[in-house]
Amino acid sequence: MVLNFIGASLVFVCLVRTPLMLWTAVLAGYTAVSLVMMAAGNFFSVRYPIAVDLDKMRSKTTSSVATLGTIGVQVTVIAVMGSIFYWKLPVLPICTALALLAGWLFTISAANAARYTEAHGEEIAKLLIV
Repeated sequence: MVLNFIGASLVFVCLVRTPLMLWTAVLAGYTAVSLVMMAAGNFFSVRYPIAVDLDKMRSKTTSSVATLGTIGVQVTVIAVMGSIFYWKLPVLPICTALALLAGWLFTISAANAARYTEAHGEEIAKLLIV
Protein backbone atom coordinates (compact mmCIF):
# COMPACT_ATOMS: atom_id res chain seq x y z
CA MET A 1 0.00 0.00 0.00
CA VAL A 2 2.79 2.37 0.80
CA LEU A 3 4.40 1.66 -2.57
CA ASN A 4 1.10 2.53 -4.26
CA PHE A 5 1.03 5.80 -2.36
CA ILE A 6 4.62 6.63 -3.22
CA GLY A 7 4.03 5.92 -6.92
CA ALA A 8 0.87 7.99 -7.06
CA SER A 9 2.43 10.83 -5.10
CA LEU A 10 5.51 10.92 -7.34
CA VAL A 11 3.22 11.37 -10.34
CA PHE A 12 1.39 14.11 -8.45
CA VAL A 13 4.64 15.80 -7.40
CA CYS A 14 5.78 15.85 -11.03
CA LEU A 15 2.55 17.59 -12.04
CA VAL A 16 2.26 20.04 -9.12
CA ARG A 17 5.17 21.10 -6.96
CA THR A 18 4.37 19.89 -3.44
CA PRO A 19 6.45 20.88 -0.41
CA LEU A 20 8.38 18.00 1.17
CA MET A 21 6.80 18.63 4.60
CA LEU A 22 3.30 18.28 3.16
CA TRP A 23 4.24 15.12 1.28
CA THR A 24 5.80 13.65 4.44
CA ALA A 25 2.71 14.49 6.51
CA VAL A 26 0.44 12.82 3.98
CA LEU A 27 2.71 9.75 3.87
CA ALA A 28 2.64 9.51 7.68
CA GLY A 29 -1.16 9.84 7.73
CA TYR A 30 -1.55 7.26 4.97
CA THR A 31 0.76 4.86 6.81
CA ALA A 32 -1.19 5.31 10.04
CA VAL A 33 -4.53 4.66 8.36
CA SER A 34 -3.17 1.62 6.50
CA LEU A 35 -1.75 0.08 9.67
CA VAL A 36 -4.96 0.67 11.63
CA MET A 37 -7.03 -0.95 8.87
CA MET A 38 -4.69 -3.96 8.74
CA ALA A 39 -4.82 -4.29 12.53
CA ALA A 40 -8.62 -4.24 12.41
CA GLY A 41 -8.53 -6.80 9.60
CA ASN A 42 -6.33 -9.10 11.70
CA PHE A 43 -8.69 -8.84 14.63
CA PHE A 44 -11.92 -9.42 12.71
CA SER A 45 -10.66 -12.12 10.35
CA VAL A 46 -9.51 -14.27 13.26
CA ARG A 47 -12.38 -13.57 15.66
CA TYR A 48 -15.22 -13.73 13.11
CA PRO A 49 -14.16 -15.97 10.20
CA ILE A 50 -16.47 -16.71 7.31
CA ALA A 51 -16.25 -19.73 5.06
CA VAL A 52 -15.44 -19.04 1.43
CA ASP A 53 -16.64 -21.71 -0.99
CA LEU A 54 -14.57 -21.39 -4.15
CA ASP A 55 -17.10 -23.43 -6.16
CA LYS A 56 -19.87 -20.87 -5.61
CA MET A 57 -20.00 -17.23 -6.55
CA ARG A 58 -21.29 -15.03 -3.77
CA SER A 59 -20.88 -11.42 -2.99
CA LYS A 60 -20.44 -11.74 0.77
CA THR A 61 -16.81 -12.51 1.59
CA THR A 62 -16.67 -10.95 5.05
CA SER A 63 -18.78 -11.42 8.15
CA SER A 64 -21.28 -8.77 9.20
CA VAL A 65 -19.34 -8.05 12.39
CA ALA A 66 -16.15 -7.47 10.38
CA THR A 67 -17.97 -5.11 8.05
CA LEU A 68 -19.39 -3.09 10.94
CA GLY A 69 -16.01 -3.05 12.68
CA THR A 70 -14.27 -1.79 9.55
CA ILE A 71 -16.85 0.96 9.13
CA GLY A 72 -16.33 1.92 12.78
CA VAL A 73 -12.56 2.14 12.27
CA GLN A 74 -13.02 4.26 9.12
CA VAL A 75 -15.40 6.65 10.90
CA THR A 76 -12.90 7.01 13.76
CA VAL A 77 -10.04 7.72 11.34
CA ILE A 78 -12.14 10.30 9.48
CA ALA A 79 -13.08 11.96 12.78
CA VAL A 80 -9.44 12.18 13.87
CA MET A 81 -8.28 13.56 10.53
CA GLY A 82 -11.23 15.98 10.42
CA SER A 83 -10.45 17.27 13.89
CA ILE A 84 -6.81 17.86 12.87
CA PHE A 85 -7.90 20.04 9.99
CA TYR A 86 -10.84 21.67 11.81
CA TRP A 87 -8.71 22.95 14.68
CA LYS A 88 -5.73 23.60 12.36
CA LEU A 89 -3.37 21.40 14.37
CA PRO A 90 0.17 20.71 13.11
CA VAL A 91 -0.30 17.83 10.69
CA LEU A 92 3.19 16.32 10.50
CA PRO A 93 3.81 15.68 14.24
CA ILE A 94 0.29 14.38 14.79
CA CYS A 95 0.33 12.08 11.75
CA THR A 96 3.78 10.80 12.71
CA ALA A 97 2.59 10.07 16.24
CA LEU A 98 -0.51 8.36 14.83
CA ALA A 99 1.67 6.26 12.50
CA LEU A 100 3.84 5.15 15.43
CA LEU A 101 0.75 4.38 17.51
CA ALA A 102 -0.79 2.47 14.60
CA GLY A 103 2.42 0.46 14.16
CA TRP A 104 2.31 -0.48 17.83
CA LEU A 105 -1.39 -1.40 17.49
CA PHE A 106 -0.66 -3.50 14.41
CA THR A 107 2.13 -5.37 16.22
CA ILE A 108 -0.16 -6.13 19.15
CA SER A 109 -2.98 -7.14 16.81
CA ALA A 110 -0.77 -9.53 14.83
CA ALA A 111 0.57 -11.17 17.99
CA ASN A 112 -2.93 -11.42 19.46
CA ALA A 113 -4.27 -12.94 16.22
CA ALA A 114 -1.47 -15.53 16.24
CA ARG A 115 -2.17 -16.49 19.87
CA TYR A 116 -5.92 -16.69 19.24
CA THR A 117 -5.44 -18.80 16.11
CA GLU A 118 -3.12 -21.16 17.97
CA ALA A 119 -5.62 -21.57 20.81
CA HIS A 120 -8.77 -21.84 18.65
CA GLY A 121 -7.39 -23.29 15.40
CA GLU A 122 -9.75 -26.27 15.30
CA GLU A 123 -12.85 -24.10 15.78
CA ILE A 124 -11.73 -21.72 13.03
CA ALA A 125 -10.98 -24.63 10.69
CA LYS A 126 -14.48 -26.07 11.26
CA LEU A 127 -16.01 -22.72 10.30
CA LEU A 128 -13.87 -22.33 7.21
CA ILE A 129 -14.20 -25.83 5.75
CA VAL A 130 -17.35 -26.03 3.67
